[in-house]
Amino acid sequence: MYVTTRTLQGIIRLSQAMAKLSFRDRVTQLDVDEAIRLMDYSIRSLRRSQGSAKQQKQENRQQQGADRSTLIMHQVRDIYNNKGSKPIDMQLLLNQINKRDVTSMTKEELKDILNYWQRMQVIFITPDDQLTFL
Repeated sequence: MYVTTRTLQGIIRLSQAMAKLSFRDRVTQLDVDEAIRLMDYSIRSLRRSQGSAKQQKQENRQQQGADRSTLIMHQVRDIYNNKGSKPIDMQLLLNQINKRDVTSMTKEELKDILNYWQRMQVIFITPDDQLTFL
């Protein structure tokens, strides 16, 4: 997703709106995550409405994967926060997720999800597979 100043302002406003809907004065990380997800969904729906039927089917499959990605990312954030918000090893993260999740996840699947969130500039992955939230 291409990020512009206007996109960031939209994410900030959506995050603030999410907090207001919950009657809170402060924006939490969950509000920001939800705003990013909504922005991404909005962009995808625009592309979908302009595409062919084949492209729409492909987008639907990707959306189902995105929902799983969001759930996994919430688990990653919980694990990260439980470890004291310090960089966490990818293998340790995978083990923790597989303990929590009913379906088993491979390291490649986890890397795909984390790479997506890294492109969104939510997390950073070091060359030695250490994950840190930005």
